[in-house]
Amino acid sequence: MEDEKWCPQAAMKAYLCTLHLCRESARGGAERSSSRSVVAEPECMEFISALAAGNGARLIVEIASKTTPLTVALAVAAKQTGGQMVCILPTQQQVERCKGYISIRYPDLKDFIKFASGDPCEAMRSLGDQNVDFAVINGEFGEHLQLLEIMRKHRGCSIVVERLERSGKGAGGGVVSSFGEAVRGREGIESVSLPVSGGMEVTRIKNTNGGNKAAAATADNHDKMGSERRRSRRRFLVTVESR
Repeated sequence: MEDEKWCPQAAMKAYLCTLHLCRESARGGAERSSSRSVVAEPECMEFISALAAGNGARLIVEIASKTTPLTVALAVAAKQTGGQMVCILPTQQQVERCKGYISIRYPDLKDFIKFASGDPCEAMRSLGDQNVDFAVINGEFGEHLQLLEIMRKHRGCSIVVERLERSGKGAGGGVVSSFGEAVRGREGIESVSLPVSGGMEVTRIKNTNGGNKAAAATADNHDKMGSERRRSRRRFLVTVESR
């Protein structure tokens, strides 16, 4: 992010646009019911979209185990900031399915989404020198430390891990610590847990090139938004809609 100041106007627009799309999707009947078991809760999608847009994220990455409408929420944020969203899925078949869904249901967002398939760590490495500003990781992804080493170079990056209740066991049955637990205490990294959508963690990789003050301010905004949602979801909505 070129400017690490919080932009409430961008957050407001992304929040309301995602809210509108969530309501439209809820009226979609069969398509909505077929994905309900794997999608993050609507208020979680709105929150994440607002967080990405408010922080001015230009390159947004989603690491997902399957297609979910959260991809749409992040694309909304990318459109708001004039950036790009990259969705990393396990298989090319899932990529093609998601491309088709976006093209039909959300054609105005398709130019803001790129797709990649395969191992998330390799996909992240393939981004090269591009600086990731905002990343969302599905709670099922267990290679936390390996991913951290790759993402440490992305100064000022915010990493959101959602659906934490799904991250209790790995593929072999062993316990998998959360992303925040894996990185907490490391130099230049801040992490906070939020009681949203079954559990969410927001981790911040500080900007070490003189950007610590701005990074700390943005981390404070993460806490404020989380506290606001804990007190009352309606309060955030009323504040936004009155502008």
